[in-house]
Amino acid sequence: EAVRLLSDGVIVTTADLEQPRIVLVNEALCRITGYRAEELIGNTPRLLQSPKTNRGVLATLRSALEVHHQFFGEIVNYRKDGSDYPVELQIVPMSDAGGSLRYRLALHRDISRTRQTESELREREFWFRNLLGNMRDIIVCHGESGGGPHGYRDGAVLLGRRVAPADRSCRRSRSARRR
Repeated sequence: EAVRLLSDGVIVTTADLEQPRIVLVNEALCRITGYRAEELIGNTPRLLQSPKTNRGVLATLRSALEVHHQFFGEIVNYRKDGSDYPVELQIVPMSDAGGSLRYRLALHRDISRTRQTESELREREFWFRNLLGNMRDIIVCHGESGGGPHGYRDGAVLLGRRVAPADRSCRRSRSARRR
């Protein structure tokens, strides 16, 4: 019942490392992948694997499974329509009362939205930093020309820079320009 209520995908496979077979999936996994349960059960979970998954992550996954440890990492999987998506995957071994490994349970979280949001934030940060860089140039140029109510000192202070007191000759030349 609990597996049915989860919003993350759940896959239970046989413990066979060479030819694992899916024995149970929940509705969330079907919604994420686009497959019906009947299409997945009896199949290998490799049906979902994308070649875009980092080979080092796959090696770590395999090593963990070989020694009956749990695995947590990010992989890339395919949906039924052929599109790929990033997955946060946690696999835990399931043993019987005698301690023999029987199954592996995988929690399968589609992190597409998270990755999209991160990408958008990186892009916004890039544009924001460019904007700030241009603003710095505008503030400094504005201050150096002496135009407007604020001078170089105000622009430099705004940018967190130390400014030495202006020398009197500079003040005189500005006052001479104003006359």
